[in-house]
Amino acid sequence: MSNNRSSMSPEFYTMNGGDGPYSYSNNSRPQRLCIEISKPIIDEAIMNDLDLRSFSLSSNPISIVDLGCSTGPNTFMAVQNILDSIKQKYKSHIPDCTSPEFMVYFNDHSSNDFNTLFASLPPNRQYFVAAVPGSFHGRLFPESSVHFFHSSNAIHWLSKAPEELVDSKSLAWNKGRVHYTNAAKEVCDAYAAQFGKDMEKFLDARGKEIVVGGLMVLTVSGIPNGIRLSLQNPVGLMYHLLGASLMDLVKKEVINEEQAESFNMPIYVVNPEVLREAVERNGNFRVVKMEMIESILKTNYGDEITNLNWWIGTLRSVHEDVITKHFGSGIMDILCQQFTANALEITKNFNWDELKGHQLVVILKRYK
Repeated sequence: MSNNRSSMSPEFYTMNGGDGPYSYSNNSRPQRLCIEISKPIIDEAIMNDLDLRSFSLSSNPISIVDLGCSTGPNTFMAVQNILDSIKQKYKSHIPDCTSPEFMVYFNDHSSNDFNTLFASLPPNRQYFVAAVPGSFHGRLFPESSVHFFHSSNAIHWLSKAPEELVDSKSLAWNKGRVHYTNAAKEVCDAYAAQFGKDMEKFLDARGKEIVVGGLMVLTVSGIPNGIRLSLQNPVGLMYHLLGASLMDLVKKEVINEEQAESFNMPIYVVNPEVLREAVERNGNFRVVKMEMIESILKTNYGDEITNLNWWIGTLRSVHEDVITKHFGSGIMDILCQQFTANALEITKNFNWDELKGHQLVVILKRYK
């Protein structure tokens, strides 16, 4: 298995396409739950804070964008919820106005499986559609052309893993790990700094693209202020197991140590303080609402959460692209075998009732 890539280089990753057993469309129920949880918060924000009268509806439709749409069907559910809520606001606030037309843009990297996405479009949809390929860390749309941005479970992906993680002379050298779960403070700080850089670009681009009075909703894996990422968090547990499994494959000489040590997951689980600071530094948006929602996974998924096939489905559908681009396409089967063996060992005495995830729902308004 050859590797000619460095974790220091920007790289773009997508979820598994198609409709197979390890496709994102068949392994994204947790992400769907996030959309369901955030719906009442979004409805309230649209009703109270979306400035319909400031939109020039005579010449333009309402433009809705889903950033990081993947392959569906979750993106269709999110868009329909937003569309229904905007229509309801029109009926209650501007009853004499004809309901506008809607243009929905589905955004993801150019390697995303847009074929599967568009093949599964709802046949009775009440909106026009277009794909917009590209990274949301940069500009995607003309200035002042979007009324509503939505992104769920996407902005935690960094443009790249922090460079310090692979520097053996750095205090942030992440030896033996692939993430910052239970890592040194310097490693956590490096991830936070990279997230800050990426959010600066993200918010600057969205600030130019969205109209004054428009809203942006970000739902992302979060963690409360002052709490470290640990094995009691599903993200922490996943990446701890992934890192341990890769190091075991080094011992078995399936991959070499250099390959393993140069690999770090480009994902950051943000806390409210870090995200609020990024928004305030940018200056284009006002925080309408920021709410952290805790979920005990066993309550939501029952015994399914203890089934290792559930974890393998998540590992492959979400992370297969980033893993195989670094280690080669032949690694996944043996990695999943090792992952399963490690999971069985680590979770022997694991209290599944303590496995808690958090979703941070953020409503931002373009105010100037």
